Amino acid sequence: MPTPKMPTRRPSYSTRLDRNSHCCCLPPPLPDEESDSQNLVPRTPLEKKRGCTDVCCLLLFILFWCGMLLISATAVATGDPSQIQLGRDWRGSQCGGSNCASHSGRDVCEDMTDRPYVYYPRLGADLAENPALAVSAPWSVPLYGLCVAECPSNAATVDDYA
Repeated sequence: MPTPKMPTRRPSYSTRLDRNSHCCCLPPPLPDEESDSQNLVPRTPLEKKRGCTDVCCLLLFILFWCGMLLISATAVATGDPSQIQLGRDWRGSQCGGSNCASHSGRDVCEDMTDRPYVYYPRLGADLAENPALAVSAPWSVPLYGLCVAECPSNAATVDDYA
């Protein structure tokens, strides 16, 4: 009884996928000498020949990130991150730090390290006094803020230190 001859190479899905897929913009690899043409015929959508499609979007995305890194580096080099993290009172003194502020033509130096929070006791009144500014540029509305050691409860009264 003759022994059945085993094929030297058994075609499989992964073999066909590896031969038909290729990296981004490189041409597909040339077929091996041993392979037959039916292994290279795409049978499913995953086996179709692929190529680069969104190179322009990739370049635009990389350009966007380069711009963001430039803006961030400039902000860190020239700015003061504590101005974002810590608020200011009605005189312009930064809460949570030791600083000097000019108020009514005179410099007022005050240590606010023990008062890191800003409390706005009349926020509604400040916004009502400037309704047009509150709608168009709410960040530029002059608010009456007080530096406090902890956030007050609803029933607590906060004394003005001016």
